[in-house]
Amino acid sequence: MQIIKCEMCGSNDLIKHDGVFVCQHCGCKYTLDEARKLITDGPIEVTGTITIKKDNLAHIKKLGDEAYERGDWQEAYKYYTEVVEDDPADYERKFKRMIASASAITINTRSAINGPINHLDEYIESVENDTDLSYSIKEGKIVSACSLVTSRVVSLHNLAVDVYIDDNEKVIESSYKEFLDISSEILKLQTSLLSYEIAVFANYKKMKDDILLTMDNIISELLACTKKYNDSIDRGLTHYISNEGAQYCYDVAEFILNERRKIEPDYILPSRLVSPTKGGTGAQKAGCYIATCVYGSYDCPEVWTLRRYRDYCLGSSWYGRLFIKCYYAISPQIVKIVGDKKWFKEIGRRKLDKFIENLNKQGYSNTSYNDKR
Repeated sequence: MQIIKCEMCGSNDLIKHDGVFVCQHCGCKYTLDEARKLITDGPIEVTGTITIKKDNLAHIKKLGDEAYERGDWQEAYKYYTEVVEDDPADYERKFKRMIASASAITINTRSAINGPINHLDEYIESVENDTDLSYSIKEGKIVSACSLVTSRVVSLHNLAVDVYIDDNEKVIESSYKEFLDISSEILKLQTSLLSYEIAVFANYKKMKDDILLTMDNIISELLACTKKYNDSIDRGLTHYISNEGAQYCYDVAEFILNERRKIEPDYILPSRLVSPTKGGTGAQKAGCYIATCVYGSYDCPEVWTLRRYRDYCLGSSWYGRLFIKCYYAISPQIVKIVGDKKWFKEIGRRKLDKFIENLNKQGYSNTSYNDKR
């Protein structure tokens, strides 16, 4: 026997009234044609605003909570949307709705994770203003909310690693750039989250463990950004973070150091996250020193062309590798002595522009490189 099933709440208790089928649980109404589709084609998409009977609102909340607990994020999001539309004061499910949305993200829909972070302060304020809650319950809710957001940001990091870095921790050039871009987004999300946690730490001491966890996550992200990666295609390439990117990582790491020492006075940063100018080993990178000095960026198209020439051509022969070794031994001293001189940059740019133009004709430009792949 075929049974009509409500698309909104899953109930099969539908009664025909005044020419339409009405769900006795959530109040959703279906025309005769829509009801037929529910039987023959399965659930249909329901559009428009649906008014939920007040005596059945608790049932919709329960369905949403059950879907949330079993990790059925789409179902939870659907039910919570109906709850929030009918009961905007339900801040708990409003926040969980955002968590559900952020739990079903892909690389292309990762912006959904901004929702919980951007509304975390609103949720915390709602909890603190809830006069029906004791201090201990408020503290538990706030710590739990921060932990939920933390776990979603970490899942985004793990997703980026799975997508862009293979099992041997190798990447290709385009993937490496995308990985760094997403890592930069994740770092901003993590530091925003940390600022919320630090702000409420004075009143809720149980926040300490989550603050330390967020700091650890930021350090892990920084270490991933500053690591040297080999190319996944057997071409002998290596990929390094730019000088500007490395400095950004040093700055974030120093912020973490200053905040963490308020909790753990003896905390020490990993040496790779400390600039060599401040006694650390710095990020694992190899710069085209003169070219970077002349063009002002390690990641500009001209420097990328020179890096491809280094890796594809010079790196493929013993004499080329010897030249590379000598270059990296001498060029830092040249840049240190005359790198800030206007005449050096002007002459260097004229010479390099002609050389790079010839290299691009030989197939070392970004377009030619991608075509060859």
